[in-house]
Amino acid sequence: MKMAALVLVLILLALIAKWAIPFYQTVQISKKLIEAAEPYRNEVGDYRKPMLVLGDSTAVGVGAGSPEESVPALVAAQIGATNVENYAVSGAFVGNLPAQIEQARAPHYALILIQVGANNIVRFSNATSTAQKLGAILDTLPSTSKVVILTAGDVGGATLWPVPLRPIYTKLTIAYNEVFGKTAAARDMIYVNLYEDPSRQIITNDPQTYLAADGFHPSSEGYRLWFEAIRPHL
Repeated sequence: MKMAALVLVLILLALIAKWAIPFYQTVQISKKLIEAAEPYRNEVGDYRKPMLVLGDSTAVGVGAGSPEESVPALVAAQIGATNVENYAVSGAFVGNLPAQIEQARAPHYALILIQVGANNIVRFSNATSTAQKLGAILDTLPSTSKVVILTAGDVGGATLWPVPLRPIYTKLTIAYNEVFGKTAAARDMIYVNLYEDPSRQIITNDPQTYLAADGFHPSSEGYRLWFEAIRPHL
């Protein structure tokens, strides 16, 4: 009996090590990507058509080959933004948005782009309470003609996670998209549901192309897919 228990423990330890070692290595890759990433900005003081960017590492563009290949840059080019302020911070949660909003300088924005929520999902934060917090924050945004909000396409689809965690994160991603969408709609703001968009399945089917080396953030190609989902709303 003792021998059987010992064998079981050894098997469990081997399985944990099989996941933990590559996970640790991938997390180190992610840290390097975060350290190297620079958010797209174009602060030239021309406020004819200014744009404000808020959010987390996806708004910074972590994983993209260059700032110009991030979603904010692609959106700015599409709408012809004349000035782009980007106060996004890697690792930011919904609750960190007010500190970013405080930095906004333009009297009025043509567009405010918000990419946030993935870190809340990773920490298993309750979707409903997070959406309530988001709603209160959205009510404090600067004057703007349009607000576009998005969160992760499918946190559970990231190859960074061990297989048992993936369906849990996917279920939470679906819940976030639902309540975030309702929160935005109640304020006549645009919510782009990347989970329902075809881009999610494209990324899932080919993560080597559409995810960065950390298996979590989108690559330049992944951000391009997200932008294509946003484009019809601009």
